Amino acid sequence: MSEDLNDTICLPMKLDAFVFNGPVCSGGAEKDEARAKIAPITQPNYTMLRIYDALIQSDILPHVDIHNTYKNEYNSRLTDLDTGKPYLHRQGVYLHWMLPRVYRAGVAATGEGNVDREGEGLPESEDSSAPQFRSIPTRWLVIRRLRESVPDYKTINVDEYEAWVIESDRQRKLGDPTKPGNLPANVDLQVEVAPFISAPLKKGKDVSLTEQAEVFIGSKTPMSQWTEPGDVRSPITVLNGGNMLFPDYQYHNSNVLSVLDNFEYGPADNRKYMESATADYYVIGWHTSTDQDPFTIPKGTSKRSHRLETFQMRFDEKSKDGASWSELSESGQTVCHGAMYNVEWDKQKRPQNIPADKLCKDLQKLSPVSFGTTALDSLLAYVKAQQAHETDKALKNVMRAIENIQKYLLVDEDTVDGHDKAHDLLYNTNFDNLSGGTRYHIARATDPKKPTQKPGLEIIKDLSRLNQEQSRLDALDRLEERIRWDIFSVWWEYVSRGTKPTKTDQDRTREELLAPLLRLKKDLEDKRGDSLENRKQVLERLDSLIKDKVISSTARSNFHTQQDPTLIVGNIQSAWPCDWLNQLLVRVNTDITTWGSQGKPDVGGNIDLGKLPPGIQDTVSALVKEFIKLGSNNEDNDGDNAIPPLYHDTEPEQSTRRDDWGHTQPFFPLFLEWEAEYAHVDYAQWSLDSRVFSGQASEKVSFGMASQEPLYDKDEWNPDKTPKAKQNIRVLSGRVLILPQASFSLQAQIKQLIDQTPREELEEALKKGMKEMTPEILLADLSKLKFLSSPLAGFHDNLLTVFQGTHIKPLVRYSGEKLQIIKNANDVVAGFEDDVVRYMGTETDLTPYANLVSLSADPKDGPFKPATHGQFKLTKLNIVDKFGQVIHALDPRWDAQPQNIRPCISEFLAPQSLPNNTPNIVEKPKPGETGSHYVQMPPHINQWAKVNSAFMKMTEDGTKWVPQNEWDKPIWGWIVYNYLDKAVQFFLDDGTFYQEVRMGEGAVQSKKWLPFKKTAEVKKKENQLDRLIFHAVNDDGYLESLMFMIAGAMESAAVAPDAYGQFLNSIIGRPLALINMGWSLELGTPENKNHSTANTNPPLRHLLPSSAGDGKVTENELYKFPLKMGDEHRAYDGLVGYFETYKDHKKQKPGDYLDLSKCYTYFGTEKKVSGSEKLLVKIDKTHYAPLEPYYIDPIKTGAAEMENIRNEMFRKATYGAIVDPFRPVHGYTSVLPIEPLKIPDWTWQEALAKMTAFFHFGPLNVTKDVPDYDPDFLLKEDTDIKKDKSTIPNGIRLPQMGTADWVWLQPYSLPPAEDDPEQKEETGFMPLGIAGAETAAKLEEGPYTSVEGYLLLRQPIVRAE
Repeated sequence: MSEDLNDTICLPMKLDAFVFNGPVCSGGAEKDEARAKIAPITQPNYTMLRIYDALIQSDILPHVDIHNTYKNEYNSRLTDLDTGKPYLHRQGVYLHWMLPRVYRAGVAATGEGNVDREGEGLPESEDSSAPQFRSIPTRWLVIRRLRESVPDYKTINVDEYEAWVIESDRQRKLGDPTKPGNLPANVDLQVEVAPFISAPLKKGKDVSLTEQAEVFIGSKTPMSQWTEPGDVRSPITVLNGGNMLFPDYQYHNSNVLSVLDNFEYGPADNRKYMESATADYYVIGWHTSTDQDPFTIPKGTSKRSHRLETFQMRFDEKSKDGASWSELSESGQTVCHGAMYNVEWDKQKRPQNIPADKLCKDLQKLSPVSFGTTALDSLLAYVKAQQAHETDKALKNVMRAIENIQKYLLVDEDTVDGHDKAHDLLYNTNFDNLSGGTRYHIARATDPKKPTQKPGLEIIKDLSRLNQEQSRLDALDRLEERIRWDIFSVWWEYVSRGTKPTKTDQDRTREELLAPLLRLKKDLEDKRGDSLENRKQVLERLDSLIKDKVISSTARSNFHTQQDPTLIVGNIQSAWPCDWLNQLLVRVNTDITTWGSQGKPDVGGNIDLGKLPPGIQDTVSALVKEFIKLGSNNEDNDGDNAIPPLYHDTEPEQSTRRDDWGHTQPFFPLFLEWEAEYAHVDYAQWSLDSRVFSGQASEKVSFGMASQEPLYDKDEWNPDKTPKAKQNIRVLSGRVLILPQASFSLQAQIKQLIDQTPREELEEALKKGMKEMTPEILLADLSKLKFLSSPLAGFHDNLLTVFQGTHIKPLVRYSGEKLQIIKNANDVVAGFEDDVVRYMGTETDLTPYANLVSLSADPKDGPFKPATHGQFKLTKLNIVDKFGQVIHALDPRWDAQPQNIRPCISEFLAPQSLPNNTPNIVEKPKPGETGSHYVQMPPHINQWAKVNSAFMKMTEDGTKWVPQNEWDKPIWGWIVYNYLDKAVQFFLDDGTFYQEVRMGEGAVQSKKWLPFKKTAEVKKKENQLDRLIFHAVNDDGYLESLMFMIAGAMESAAVAPDAYGQFLNSIIGRPLALINMGWSLELGTPENKNHSTANTNPPLRHLLPSSAGDGKVTENELYKFPLKMGDEHRAYDGLVGYFETYKDHKKQKPGDYLDLSKCYTYFGTEKKVSGSEKLLVKIDKTHYAPLEPYYIDPIKTGAAEMENIRNEMFRKATYGAIVDPFRPVHGYTSVLPIEPLKIPDWTWQEALAKMTAFFHFGPLNVTKDVPDYDPDFLLKEDTDIKKDKSTIPNGIRLPQMGTADWVWLQPYSLPPAEDDPEQKEETGFMPLGIAGAETAAKLEEGPYTSVEGYLLLRQPIVRAE
């Protein structure tokens, strides 16, 4: 360890410098100029946080308005609109520094885990569940080095080196400028300070809402005039002001994390500005309070290495002291630093390169925009559509390569089936998830082939009760979140009036709006207490079983809701550094390239580094010298161990260093603002069907328009019949941050794919149409694919009449503290007492529309949409960078002609095509337009919902259907198609052979059990299997149809597991299971409602009957969502066919509940059969099961009754089915993720281990008679045919049957029992070992014996281990 090593650690920062002047501000006076625009300065309007004396808004950040940014005289960023004169002091170089990631990451406890505060470098917190951010450095030394200027700085008494100190945490407010703590009269509020939410300096003190919009932070002081004030100030984090744009949007952090250098000079009463200059900039930051430094370590509690790992930082391998510094347990001191060299300023000229202008022109003329359900879906749509237009060969090959390997990004199977799996997997990622709660169950056997052991009756009752109460508690938790938000929504409507409420307002709010919710809250708490007590009692009885892991808990299936559509804008490079998500390369003081140099930095007398904290002075001195040295391009004497700062390098595809301005104006896209017109297309005009999409080999289940009639010709969308103002259209808008994860995650995904996929297989896929493409070339060129990705955040929220945004909340949380009530948020008279306000908790992120959003009252359909089913087009797409540059997809001029963006659209969101190959959309395309300017949003539910599936059984009393337990066997029989005998064999649920029906002259039915002798007592009552056999026996066509269906299904079936003997497929078909399955559609919360008071019209359709005001809903006013079971095009789906239950459920009884006259299937329906009964019905959209959404109120309904209601909803969609036991049956709704229902492996493994293959053989002649009947060898149900002693060795001579081990089953007439001489004659079978016979023709002496019997395979269908 070096003697010079000190406690400092140097964190590199990326600096950006933006040149602003008149030519830059001009948006292009000519209409054909598609320049980027400079947005007027819009800052958070904290006035909207005030209660009563200002109109509260749902978002204090207004959208950027660029309608009047074409001419400088209309742009308030540059021009004083009162005088018409330009602001000279606002022109210059705007410098912004990017905070390292350690200050941007919030830390919170999740689940039962606690935050490691020592490791994270965080102070103690009262509430670990809330994200806590680290305080940022609050002192910044900004150094400017002038290289040249006009006039020459040497002639105008300006120093080569000038420095300013930025105090980020300095709070001041509007008021008398002569009083301390108030802003000077001449301060420019838009560029010299940053608006801020007033924060109390002392814990527990109320924040004053009346001071909002009057409080500002930040100051800039020449270093020669600055001294450390030493007063106590509030710490600042990236989210202190509740403004997500604060750390990176220069408009919002002036003199906090950015600074303006306007090149002014001269005396205070005669300030002048340089005409041009070239300058270098250096920024150094530190913490004024050491306890806020992330490397502050309480004595001896941990090592610095722990912090480094937690903060994702590392030292360079060449660092000679990095390892030693890491092993120390003392506190360190953080110094942030960053440089930008060769920044060129000219008052009269635009920078040489302005990337934003080219990007804006490309965005308008090329429309490199795509929409999908997810980022990956949108990207795949983009690369598929853009290949034909791309001129860069390398980029075109990258696009084609991604399309070629897209299936590998989801599954590792290069087959048509693999493509379908990839498609389904991609579809299931379209949804957000919410926990469905917890379920307790008997733990599975350790051997997956063994059944789950059925517990005793008392345990079954307790387990059932436990799950009932747990399910109710989970439902109460979900409902409580809704009640909390509902109370907040009442509060919001109450305070958003903009005027002081009257006594009438208070009384109405308390009695009519709030009182019902508070009664609901109390009822919920009472019911929760009851269920908690009941659950506690059951858990106490089951405690030992839970400790012994006989009973386990697992998560119930999630609820889902559709994500907002995802937008990709191509040809735009993310400005986040390429290594932003990597570990940050930091340095200790001895790593600085100028550490060993002598003396202080030569920066003149105005920069006194002695004013800085003593602990960092030496390090800062070395850093400043390094800044000067690197700016002079003097790097010759650094040596082999020199470690330059991180950003003093060249980024891929760039010719200049990352800390060199390079004659180029930066463009750092920070957020995206969008606006869209959503047209709500009536649900009756949609249908769920199998459709073929472009480039797909097989059909996909999706919603689309039910008819080929153009939507734009229908009366409701034809402007000649229905004016647009009266059409069912909603205008939606939103804002979303542009984060680096999208492009970085694609690169990581492809790198992982290359590492995990066999090279030969990957190369074969890559080279389709591109012989020269290799994995290495793809990785090298992947960065050429530039794009930004973001969801249209708020799309669905707007349809629910709620809004996302930064707004006033009744509760505030200061860093490390619990939620506390803000002053004036409570109103006892109106019912908002303290405990009521606290109850809202964190359910305050979304605000109701109330009367703040103007809505048309013309459409019959209300603004609230319980389900989305429509089309939308973008009417605004603006991408805003950190310095206020805006690139726009549509001309924003007020007098601009109507324009359309025609994006690339993924198959999930693409409108159907009409016969003339134009899109079927609500607005007729203009002549000559190709593609669709509307994106289609197929039907989906706008709240938490899920499709439930279960194996069902009827209770013994026949009164109801219930889902089966984990120990129940879901199979009630088996069917095996015997190809050789043209017969169907029926087996019991446990694999015991039951009966065979063969095709002969009509259907020929064998006796039950034969060739096996059933020795156990046979139950007399008929079961469902008997009824199925009855139909097969009594109608030739029925049996033949079954065979056609089974044969057709097996032709497209996927390969069975290895345990199944594949060689049997040439003799008998795959065993098919007979099951009962049930489906339902459950809502996780009560149906949403309209939250607009400006338009209170109800929606045309409801999810639940109870949602209508009067409770009277017609069939046409309720949503029913079709369920498609199985899919003929997916070999991995297990459905062969299904039977409906009797429509009159009162006729259903145990053993007789299925309507076996019709079997609905995808297979064999085209075959002609000889019988009278048409069994097979081809499944099409008219046969899809209509699922009715339901919700169970856990307050009004007891735990046991909740289960009864769920079971009743299952009953409405319960079916008997013939399925492949190795594959799940899939339920497709298109409104929710695909729901699989799979038979547990142990059930088929147990049954198939008992099944054997046998078929009828003969008559044939043998040269030697068979042995006489021996009762000891009678084939019985429990005969273990695998054992040699069960057969008579060499009992019959037959030609060898290949490698399989067969026995002959010889029939005998059994003698009557001694105690029953009148007993009817019965047939029994004896297994005879086969002695090999000559295969060549050879005459032997007679007599010959003619035999007829069965050949039986000695091994079971399932292979032994």
